[in-house]
Amino acid sequence: MALFTSLFSALGLGATAAGAGAAAGSATAATTLGGIAGAIGTAATVGGTLMQMSGARDAAAAQKRQEQLREAQMNMESMRQRRTIIRNAQVARANAVSSAGAQGAIDSSGLAGGQAQISGQTGQNLVGVNAGQAIGQKMFQANAQEAAGQTTSATGAGLSSLGGAFVKNQDAIGKLGVNLFS
Repeated sequence: MALFTSLFSALGLGATAAGAGAAAGSATAATTLGGIAGAIGTAATVGGTLMQMSGARDAAAAQKRQEQLREAQMNMESMRQRRTIIRNAQVARANAVSSAGAQGAIDSSGLAGGQAQISGQTGQNLVGVNAGQAIGQKMFQANAQEAAGQTTSATGAGLSSLGGAFVKNQDAIGKLGVNLFS
């Protein structure tokens, strides 16, 4: 014991062997606590990253559902507009026939010309509604692609963050593993 005491004194490490043992135990405890703290920090980072990725997926699913509902609403509105156009054309034809009949001109070229004009205008109106609907559908497709890209980006960011946490805390994780399994 005197040999250890003089050796530690010569090295400037402490006055007694008991003090050296206490210092070694204290260093081991600090290493263990540091490892545990690092593991807890890593676990919190992993948990937060997984929650972020899950939230991004949920938000993307909700956005996709909203886009589907808006598209269904657009399609219903387009059908409603087409029905209104056709209904108005039928009313206009009936009014033209009624007016021509009241004037005794049922077989006239004026009635035929009026009906042709009604049909032409109806066709143009329907083309406009169909074109608007086609553009709307392309917008919904573009929005869906954007949402898919954002989901992929959020997942990639989450995985990158997760990988960074493991790299940053690799020493603490290694120490914890050594302390747990030794």
